Amino acid sequence: MNKYAAVSSLKFVLAIIGLGIIYFLWPAFRPVFLPVPPTVDFTVLSIVLGLSFVLAGLDIILNKRRNVYAAFLSAELMLYFLLGLLPNRLKYRPDILDVWANSIRLTALIAGAFLIVNQPYDRKINGRLKPMEKIMPVGKCIFSLMLVLFGLDHFVYSDLIRSLIPQWIPLKSLWIYLSGTVLLGAGIFIGLNILKSQMSLWLALILFLWLILLDLHAFFFRLYKDEIYIVSSLESLAFCGTALLLYAIKENRQV
Repeated sequence: MNKYAAVSSLKFVLAIIGLGIIYFLWPAFRPVFLPVPPTVDFTVLSIVLGLSFVLAGLDIILNKRRNVYAAFLSAELMLYFLLGLLPNRLKYRPDILDVWANSIRLTALIAGAFLIVNQPYDRKINGRLKPMEKIMPVGKCIFSLMLVLFGLDHFVYSDLIRSLIPQWIPLKSLWIYLSGTVLLGAGIFIGLNILKSQMSLWLALILFLWLILLDLHAFFFRLYKDEIYIVSSLESLAFCGTALLLYAIKENRQV
């Protein structure tokens, strides 16, 4: 495994572990992965969800056959998407792009797990997981789709994006539309395998800046107002790791 794959995998996995820990710290926190109504007691489900994420992350970090545990993680995330978020979104307001945000983020996390499976840590994958290996290259396409949709968000919901930018950053409209253009371009270029390695590396840098300047800024200044800023920080860390994984693939094989 090359150094880029090691660093990017670690970023992604630490984000997954962090997302799991959140459900221990705030059991009543509204779920990001399952559309549980506010009237439902989420305490037990949150503990199960958090524990599964923490254990999956630790397994990927501590075990040599990381791709096997990443395959289990991707399968778990796909179940949350197919049985939870997707049916809920198709039933309630499916025509509004903004309400798909959690679903899009979850598919991007699935893409990151797919890419970890695709890394050649140990190619002797259990026979029962072998068929799953064939769909791992889909991770790149899923991640590219997320970039395109979030890029469109910058144009359709520019006022909402503007509210997330710290007051001390000037020319907010310029940065909103520029970052939206970059996300759109990166999604299209990576999806079409055009300058994929270069675009992935620049994308990782941009996502890291987003994490530092926006998500962590909101985390430190609004921590006691809304825990969602912690989730956003962890998701940005995971997406940064995913972009680096796409860059790392160039040293192994094309996806």
